[in-house]
Amino acid sequence: MSPKQTSDITIADLKKSVIANAVATGNSFALRDLFSRLGETPDVSDDSAPPPELLVHLGYLLADEEAAESPEMKAAVELVERYEFDDAIPAAILEETAKRAVSLGKFAFAEDAYKLLGIKKEMVALYAQAGEQFLRGGEAKRGAMSFFVAASIDQPIGPHFQRIGPRLHAKCLERPDKCVTSLPIEKLIEKGIHVLLANESLSERLIASAQPEHSQLILATLAACRDMDLSALAANLRAAASELSNIENGEPDDYAPLGPTLLGRETGSGEAWQYLRELCFEHPIAALCVCLKMVKYTPAIVPIIRDGKPLIDLLLPEEVLGE
Repeated sequence: MSPKQTSDITIADLKKSVIANAVATGNSFALRDLFSRLGETPDVSDDSAPPPELLVHLGYLLADEEAAESPEMKAAVELVERYEFDDAIPAAILEETAKRAVSLGKFAFAEDAYKLLGIKKEMVALYAQAGEQFLRGGEAKRGAMSFFVAASIDQPIGPHFQRIGPRLHAKCLERPDKCVTSLPIEKLIEKGIHVLLANESLSERLIASAQPEHSQLILATLAACRDMDLSALAANLRAAASELSNIENGEPDDYAPLGPTLLGRETGSGEAWQYLRELCFEHPIAALCVCLKMVKYTPAIVPIIRDGKPLIDLLLPEEVLGE
């Protein structure tokens, strides 16, 4: 049912339409809103027509005409037709809503549905156990994805990479030799897993279960989950590395173009710390590939080069980054 198809319907019809769309879109909050609105509407029964004000409030929870014809919506309608809805939502509906939310990456909705079912902790544990099994069986990508889902259900809001990334470089201007980017590659990959998963206990379990030869692919999988365009980041890091290699005994102004090259645009302030914050927000793994250095009392953001390559080329598989 679309918002235009609301004439001659009953409260029962409205319930099922909203619930079906909630299942199809993985939107557990819609279920809460539906029953909250119904509870606030006096003198209605399943057989009565919805008051106009209720249709106004719930109209946004109905599928539009195109979505109503989607396979997901048709499957949801078929599921919903098997149940009657009074004041409680059947567990099967919540389970399917949560499953759909996970598949769409809507982890706040998934967490909400699992909390309504009272099984949030169990589902986090289940995804983590599945991740361990995949990793031990050599399925690195599926294992990393399972751990990512577990972490995202456990903590669906955040992480705030614009804070996490710069925190890794808090002492770099004073002690550049202690920068996180100076770690051996194997340790830097482990650090990256901790940063990107943003869940200490799950990170430790993932690392303990993983085969060493799969560590790059695991990091790449997690990085892709947090980043819309890894190949663009790699291209920017390579371009900045090329610019850096042409600077000898440079002045602060010589380093200034590196920030826009790394980020792909300028910031309002033009300060190195601001470039680092915005770079880590858009590309969280960048925190492991750049550093801040002092150039004649002026901080500058620079790409890290090792063995003649930007660090990202040593952290992630070539096939993930592209040319």
